[in-house]
Amino acid sequence: MFLQVSEHVRRIESVEKDLKALSNSSASKDELSRLRAEVKKIYDGLHIGEYIFEGLSLVISDHFARIS
Repeated sequence: MFLQVSEHVRRIESVEKDLKALSNSSASKDELSRLRAEVKKIYDGLHIGEYIFEGLSLVISDHFARIS
């Protein structure tokens, strides 16, 4: 019984270590929001909707509308 408990504790510690490493290397919600706003400014500045590829611009516009 003690060996089973020890094994579970080791597994939990391993998962906690992996979780900490992932959280340190992941972007925060604030960082994602700032990046989204930056990309939207760039997109708006390009006036992509005015180019010949109207179908493509509609797809891109729809995509940015969903992430805004």
